[in-house]
Amino acid sequence: MHLIDPESLTGSYEDLFNRAMDSMNAGDDEEAEAIFKRLHKRLSKLGEKGFRRRPDLKTLFGTVVSSLGALEARRKNWEEAIALHNQALSILNPDDAPAAFALAQRLLLDTRVNSGETESVVDELRAATVSFSSEVWPWLLLGMVLLQMKEEEEAEMALKQVLQRSETPNLDMMMAHSHLFVLYDEQNRLQEAEDLWLSLMESIGDESREFAPLYRLHLRHDNLERAEFWLREEKDAIRQEFYKGVIARARGDHEAALRHWKLAASYTPGFKRDSYVEWAFAALHVKHNPKRVIANLHYLEVGDEEIGGGELFLLALAYLADGQLEAAHRAFRAGADKLADSSERVRAEFVKDFKPLFEEYLTDEAVKAEFAPYLEAISVPTA
Repeated sequence: MHLIDPESLTGSYEDLFNRAMDSMNAGDDEEAEAIFKRLHKRLSKLGEKGFRRRPDLKTLFGTVVSSLGALEARRKNWEEAIALHNQALSILNPDDAPAAFALAQRLLLDTRVNSGETESVVDELRAATVSFSSEVWPWLLLGMVLLQMKEEEEAEMALKQVLQRSETPNLDMMMAHSHLFVLYDEQNRLQEAEDLWLSLMESIGDESREFAPLYRLHLRHDNLERAEFWLREEKDAIRQEFYKGVIARARGDHEAALRHWKLAASYTPGFKRDSYVEWAFAALHVKHNPKRVIANLHYLEVGDEEIGGGELFLLALAYLADGQLEAAHRAFRAGADKLADSSERVRAEFVKDFKPLFEEYLTDEAVKAEFAPYLEAISVPTA
């Protein structure tokens, strides 16, 4: 973070706005907020008379207020964020600045959805699909809310609208693909899930194509032959060997599984984040040096990245193997807190993969009793 004196900021309104956006995009929220607030102070002095002469600056003022709302939303200060987005909409003129008004409306509705609103916002989202008929985002947010409400048929129709209305690959389209893929997975519509993913892969460059979701999909449904088929497309050696081990274990061939995991652990993880996680799984399965596992998992904290809940559970096991019980408790607690925010599907899948490894390391009944509550805390109750 770079702490700056807001009063020292000089430059044109547009320069200041661009600097704030650069800071925001870089994750430097404190600096972005300082610049936005300085810009807000300067623009506020223009008043309505100044804004009548320069309507473009009124649009910029509304956009600054909306950006401050986005920063509060990042911090999960929902009330403050919603109030700022509403203020931005009261400033912006939909006729003079339709794009800025639409973005502010999207940010408001997106914030309300992320704050947990469902039934109270769904009718507004349906109306937004008409008011902003040229935009795809109302359909995306509507689909997401309907999924939360378990209105799966209407949610599917809304998400398909995003795909039909997206002329080129974009973030909204990819999010719609992701939500539909999960829906088809949960409904056991495996061929539709596979076709959907392949249609996304066809729309992007060869170097960005990713087939892990397909072999993981089939593994979740114990469709081992199809999982093997798509695993052949995997170019990452660690993933290849790790999942070959998973398939071998599913077939009851524990020795073959250990051979694959030992080979996976012999490689050095590259730049893909998942490679570190799968490397750690394999390394822990074959009782690799726990200090190296700890070091590699801490690599995931480089820069602004945070280590995830599942990764923290793996780190906790490595600490246990290294005899660092207090560090293991801290990692398990932090991991349980993060996984508590994950969906039941994500937690159930993680527990399924992690539990056998957990039991390998907690053979002592006293130690197991001490640490088992962490796994119980993230487990999904069975019906």
